[in-house]
Amino acid sequence: MNTQETSQPDGSESIEPTLSISSDNAHIGCAEVCSKGDWKRMDGKEIRWNWIGPKDIPLGSLLNLELKTGRFPSVSNPGQSIHLGKLNDGGIISYELENGTWLHTLNTATSFRLKIFELNLVSLESLRYFLTGCELTDFSEVEE
Repeated sequence: MNTQETSQPDGSESIEPTLSISSDNAHIGCAEVCSKGDWKRMDGKEIRWNWIGPKDIPLGSLLNLELKTGRFPSVSNPGQSIHLGKLNDGGIISYELENGTWLHTLNTATSFRLKIFELNLVSLESLRYFLTGCELTDFSEVEE
């Protein structure tokens, strides 16, 4: 998928889903990301952390990491976008807020998949491709 902003009939801009994949960049894990930055465990959450560092840093520049990333329109806040950074054992979900600040959350694999599903960002087929890098047809020859 490509980044695409399109004009709506009412003159507003909409954000279309996009995926940006670079070679083998999901080799970094949650523990390494957590150790490199200012993260604080969310209250009552054993598997999610909030970024407590500067709020003006976009996902692409956070911790100088190259990640498999995706940018998706926010269903609940039209005009805003949600950025995903895939790690080998989870991922970062970054909310680009209207005031130009960012809210970053670090999630283990289970919470990352669940949150993406809850946010209803992409079709299940696109979500599978983003999380695994495999097309649906790639699973047709797998023996059970």
